Amino acid sequence: MSDAEWARVRELLPVPARMAGRGGRPEGYCHRQMIDAVRYLVANGIKWRAMPADFPPWPRVYAFFARWRDLGVVAELHERLREAVRRSQGRRGEPSAGVVDSQSVKADTTVTRLSRGFDVGKKINGRKRHLLTDTLGLLLGVLVTPASTTDRDAARILLPAAKSRFRGLAQLPASTAPATPATSRPTTDQDSRDNCDLMPDQQRLHTRSGRERPLRLVGSGVRGQDRECGTA
Repeated sequence: MSDAEWARVRELLPVPARMAGRGGRPEGYCHRQMIDAVRYLVANGIKWRAMPADFPPWPRVYAFFARWRDLGVVAELHERLREAVRRSQGRRGEPSAGVVDSQSVKADTTVTRLSRGFDVGKKINGRKRHLLTDTLGLLLGVLVTPASTTDRDAARILLPAAKSRFRGLAQLPASTAPATPATSRPTTDQDSRDNCDLMPDQQRLHTRSGRERPLRLVGSGVRGQDRECGTA
């Protein structure tokens, strides 16, 4: 990562115990090296054991990542960076609207029937990944289900967790194309309790330039970025 990127990330990482006066052995590797190693793994879709020799040994990298994950550092880092990007675009730090989009993939023969399903629209027997993003395409949540699960049903699972973190989230379109009876049915009592409107896919986003953009294209952009990183 660049020096500017590291400067933004560094202050969010936990201070090593020895440097904080809590004793213990000094850490053998720089946090910047660990971040670079994890980013390389995600960007190239490699296994932990396939970590190049240019980085620290993979068991050490994984140990750092697991510790940061368990402490909530990874999630906090993502939250802070997303908020910074939103503010740089002239938006509020917390989103008020989200988009649910999905991608179905064929499941391996080792995947059990309980965790796979058939996507009628795409004719795929496997699993489906549902992405909840804001209207800029920044990730808010992820859910993996059998491919038979609709975006609307996935939204009902993603919504409670999202509402607990983003109090201002008020609109959540089910971004499926074309519209189906499942995505065009009226809002239910559960939607009202969650205080979030589920809008049909025909809803269009008014951008800052004044042009309209279909909401489903927001989630599609995120999937395209994932494919570039080899993690789709």
